[in-house]
Amino acid sequence: MIIGEQPTRDVWDFENEWTEGLCGCCHNTNECCYAYFCCPCFTCRLYERAGESCCTPLCIPTSLVILRGKIRTAFRINGSICEDCLASSACPCCTAIQISNELYQQGI
Repeated sequence: MIIGEQPTRDVWDFENEWTEGLCGCCHNTNECCYAYFCCPCFTCRLYERAGESCCTPLCIPTSLVILRGKIRTAFRINGSICEDCLASSACPCCTAIQISNELYQQGI
């Protein structure tokens, strides 16, 4: 009989950080301009890249909070729901670019 030990780490301890900070959005000038001058189009494309319906941000205006949480959880990025809400409320374009940068770094 083999007895295995259960993992002792906390499942809520995420080990990664965002690839780019919230204000580190201007490394790609084309994407930055696209996001700032046509944020609805940029956001719809971002939702499609994340496997969601492109209509979501049009139907649910505050859904960027949920998308940021989904990406943060999927890639085990440190943070909280409160941080997701604050980032999405303070600067939705910067938040969308941060999510886009993360998806790009993850190969999506």
